[in-house]
Amino acid sequence: MKNLTAPNIEQLKIAAKYELIEKFSFAETIVVARKYLWQMTLPMIFYWLTNVLIIAVTIWLILQSEIAFSDKLSKIGIGFLFTYIILVPVHEHIHAFMFRFFGAKSVKVKYLFKNLTAYCVANDFVISGKNFVAVCLTPFVVISFSLVTLIFLFDDSTRLFLLGALILHTGACSGDFALSNLIWLNRRSDVWTFDDSATETSYFFRRLNG
Repeated sequence: MKNLTAPNIEQLKIAAKYELIEKFSFAETIVVARKYLWQMTLPMIFYWLTNVLIIAVTIWLILQSEIAFSDKLSKIGIGFLFTYIILVPVHEHIHAFMFRFFGAKSVKVKYLFKNLTAYCVANDFVISGKNFVAVCLTPFVVISFSLVTLIFLFDDSTRLFLLGALILHTGACSGDFALSNLIWLNRRSDVWTFDDSATETSYFFRRLNG
């Protein structure tokens, strides 16, 4: 799928037509995300309620299951480990797939083993705000749906493992929801964003009226 009406980077930098609303280095992403994470818009209310619901279900299962308490904690812990080892890479490659779906040519997934995390970059690819939200939230939708479906198919022991994975993965989606919230807060404007791999910087612009 092409980004047919996307302006190029040079056009975005024309002050008379576009306004820079956010600019931050890749290393600052977490700091910037926090600013949008706590602004209680509809997307963020949904995100926080989802976290509360998952934790509540996990606590309920811990309390009602006849499995030994230490085994319950170990199953949840294994779910956490599964998220770090398997789900984080899968999550980032879903981002990469979505960037390519919207027409990006140069897409890379970079792993930060020191921080036990990873991120996906589509270098110099200008993407609309709406499409960017799709890129951000597709991993959450796909992985959450898959884990919830499996929870209904297995016994308590496996459910605790899956809930552990779901808790940590949902928490790890906070940055995706925060950046989606940035777009939501500017939803009445024509928003565009791109990453510059050379300077490791992300840019967000909105079109000025007129």
